[in-house]
Amino acid sequence: MEPTSSISNLADLKEGEIVLPVFMSQQSGGLFVSLPKLATELGFERFVERVFAGGSRFFKLDYDIFLKLLYDLDSLIASPSSAPKPTELRLAADIVPFQPERRVLYKGVKIVGGGERAEFIFAPVAMEMPVAVANDGETPLDCAPKMEMQSTRLDFDEFVADMWQKGIKYGIDAKAVRQAMERGETVRLDVARQLEPTLGTDATIKEETPALHRNDTPKIREDGKADLSHFKNRFPQIGNNVRLLKKIPRVLGKLGRKVTGAPIEPPIPKDFDLNELAGPGTRVEYHEDGEVIVSTLEGFINLDKSSNQVAVTEKIESREGVSLRTTGDLCLDVDEFVEHGEVQEGRVVEGKHMSFRSAVFGTVISEGGHIQIDNNLSGGLAKNMAGSITVSRLATRAALEAWNGEVSIKLAEGSTIIGKKVKIERAVNCEIIGEEVDLGISEGCAIAGKFIKIGTARAHKDNQTTVTILVPEFSHFDQPIASLLQSLAEGRAALDAKSEAIRQIQADVEFTKYLSLAGKIRQGAIKLAPEQENNWLKIADKFAPALKQLSKVNEEKRLKLEKIQADEQDLARLSQQRMAAGVGTSCAIAEILGETVVQTQPASAGILAFHGLSRNQIKTSLRNYAASGEQLFSGERGQFQWEIKLPEAAASS
Repeated sequence: MEPTSSISNLADLKEGEIVLPVFMSQQSGGLFVSLPKLATELGFERFVERVFAGGSRFFKLDYDIFLKLLYDLDSLIASPSSAPKPTELRLAADIVPFQPERRVLYKGVKIVGGGERAEFIFAPVAMEMPVAVANDGETPLDCAPKMEMQSTRLDFDEFVADMWQKGIKYGIDAKAVRQAMERGETVRLDVARQLEPTLGTDATIKEETPALHRNDTPKIREDGKADLSHFKNRFPQIGNNVRLLKKIPRVLGKLGRKVTGAPIEPPIPKDFDLNELAGPGTRVEYHEDGEVIVSTLEGFINLDKSSNQVAVTEKIESREGVSLRTTGDLCLDVDEFVEHGEVQEGRVVEGKHMSFRSAVFGTVISEGGHIQIDNNLSGGLAKNMAGSITVSRLATRAALEAWNGEVSIKLAEGSTIIGKKVKIERAVNCEIIGEEVDLGISEGCAIAGKFIKIGTARAHKDNQTTVTILVPEFSHFDQPIASLLQSLAEGRAALDAKSEAIRQIQADVEFTKYLSLAGKIRQGAIKLAPEQENNWLKIADKFAPALKQLSKVNEEKRLKLEKIQADEQDLARLSQQRMAAGVGTSCAIAEILGETVVQTQPASAGILAFHGLSRNQIKTSLRNYAASGEQLFSGERGQFQWEIKLPEAAASS
């Protein structure tokens, strides 16, 4: 038999009855809790307290849901994103009275360890219950029924209500309690245990790129073989806007619960401020997946243990030197590299804006910026694709190339030096090529350039100083200029002929009137009546051949005019290039104190005529007499001054 419900409404409320809160509803399937409303209103514990204190209990209670609604509502609301989120949960079948005669069946409970567990002694129980008695005809029908003590069983729903009133509000072992009630035996049982708090995790750092650490293992080439001359990542480098470190936030532990319902706080996990780790060249960004330290420039990663910061700098500064033992060959992708140690013979350093404080015996190649060698360049190669090279002391038996930049050397011996601009205080037995060459002292050097300035020129042992002035080949300009002039003359004559043809077509007065009238009709200035349209079509047919011929000649004239304009632009461009080709071509030697030869050599490509030649080929080319040129000076004493004179161009039109 189902017990009587204790649920009522405000209008009919009687003593001991319960009014449901807004987040609960009584439906045909039982009592349901609306999670959205409960999340807004809260108050479930107050409601439970009111039910139990008012002498009622839940009927057919779902104890797991009961505990979650009390102490872990978030886990019910925050269901996995892949699963549908419940909006209502069934709590119980009903709320019914907790009869006093049943309440006394539940004896005292012992709370142990300040709420760690609760002990309860289960034993067989009995209570007075009415018994059926046969009526003998003499006993009044309204007489009180006969009562007898009869055995009964405890009820889990009653147990929950009674324990609540005795301070046990969490952690009842429902399965163990139900089994003890079923057996009906005397047994001491831990009916509830506290929930230990779940430990959280400290905030940590996750590396977002493998480039943070040096890797000295040999680099693997594209063919799969190990390159023993390169390390995988000697100087960790990074690009701009690259994620370096990510903060893994601390995770707070979950509250534990004593059997009394009192919370047990877990230890607070350690935390840190990511901004304190972000050094120069980095910033902290807030992404969907958390806080991240991001590089703000391309450069070198520096994990500074002293400041406990990660930084990205534009400059790598090394003091180990470059050798097979220390770094292997280097291919740098940073804005500046400073090496305080020596560059060993056979080693290659590639980069940009490179400074070497000690001697360089190997190869340094820059894609731009500058190469600065404060000591000597000995037997090595310095090559800059689009920048300058400076050797502060001695370049000996070396090669220096800066086809689009400047080469500056204090003293050069037995070296090959190429640059757009070359400046050397003293050069001995060198091959030097540059558009502009400025030498303080030349001893036995072979020099080629467009603008050459030498303070003192002398021989060195068996080698004379040979100066080759690279002069433009004006014939390369004069021939196309002459062709353009011829084309212009022919084009202008043809243009005049077309203009004359147009004048002849337009000499017909009737045709001219037709053109005028047709224009006004097209513009809407004259509107033809329907009866005039047939006459107009006849007139148009009459002049159609002349109109077609006029259109053809006009188009031919337009094309001729476009060709003339294009030829005039080409002529102006070539004339300007011809003049510019010779500007600055000169040679000045302030003092000649030994065997010196000065000659010219036609070179339409300038210094690029030597591009791709080996050192031996350059040496042979510069030290031989230029058969296609002109010898301007040969002697052991004196001075020399020469400047090109621009030859007359072909007659202009």
